[in-house]
Amino acid sequence: MGASRTKMHQTTVRFGADLWAQLEHEAANTGVSAAQYVREATLSRLAYSAAQRGAGFGLGSSDETAAGAAQARAAAAERQSDSSAVWAQARLARERARSVRKAARATQAASPARPSS
Repeated sequence: MGASRTKMHQTTVRFGADLWAQLEHEAANTGVSAAQYVREATLSRLAYSAAQRGAGFGLGSSDETAAGAAQARAAAAERQSDSSAVWAQARLARERARSVRKAARATQAASPARPSS
């Protein structure tokens, strides 16, 4: 085998019948094995705990982590600004539509009634 494999640690985890049934159900719904589901859940929890501490998790040096976080914050701020602009434009369009409808109703009310056919 030409590719090198990462050494994996094997352990036993015990689950009650109800929890195991839920785990198998969720794993099947996402198309992965129960073992893969547990691995991914563990990675998620480790990353969450590291973020709560302000530490990086598998992201390289703390300088790289800080730079990545700064880029993510800048991108998020830009998206928020873009979103705010779109919402403001939508509010203006709604107000303009209300104004046009109101003017159309006033014009209709002022025009003489047409005879019915």
